[in-house]
Amino acid sequence: MTSKKFSIQPLNIPLASRDEVYLYVQSLPVADEILVYMQSLLNTEERARAARYHFEADRNRFIIARGLLRCILSTYLNNLPENIVFHYGPYAKPYVENTTVQFNVSHSEDRILIGVGYHQPLGVDVEHMTRTVDIAEIAARFFTENETKQIQALEGIAQRNAFFNVWTRKEALLKALGSGLNISLKACEVSIGDEAFSTILTADIPSFHRSDWQVCRHLLTDNYVAAAVVQMGLEVVWVMGR
Repeated sequence: MTSKKFSIQPLNIPLASRDEVYLYVQSLPVADEILVYMQSLLNTEERARAARYHFEADRNRFIIARGLLRCILSTYLNNLPENIVFHYGPYAKPYVENTTVQFNVSHSEDRILIGVGYHQPLGVDVEHMTRTVDIAEIAARFFTENETKQIQALEGIAQRNAFFNVWTRKEALLKALGSGLNISLKACEVSIGDEAFSTILTADIPSFHRSDWQVCRHLLTDNYVAAAVVQMGLEVVWVMGR
């Protein structure tokens, strides 16, 4: 795993090759002129969606995430960002027609994560780990018995990290499959550990071959963890924005 830097001012976006997945990480807030520029790239539906957010921070997060996605994809598709047309799968996963480029987006508090590759689906998730969650209740409800027991055996920061390791890995997998919550989070089992690369340990998902996939983890800061699920054998590159 290698890491590169990128900046959205000016837009200088490195591109993945055919055997790579690039995971672009952007921190918020951004300069006012960048926010204005990103908003100018959105279509009518996206602007209306942004306007429905009650809090300014949530609204700006959506604008930057969607605008940055358009900018990144424009470099891959050789098209103007504002001309990209998104379509949506049955569970609302966006895609662009007539291209082999695959992408996925996640955001939490002041971090945005965008994964881009070719041909094969991918899923990403980022989570802010200091938000208040009932770890015991959520783990018992959504995680496998083995995952729950391992998490409950830990305490403090170690328990928190293990919980969010599992949560981000499962969310990234479901997003890679484009299934939303149509598939139970208990249908697969993942590692609770901090390793950068792991596999799906067990899976009860139709037509899913767990050996075809790899799970990637990156601790962005002490408070943010990110995960991506991509095809086995692809090189994963984390690209950090300013």
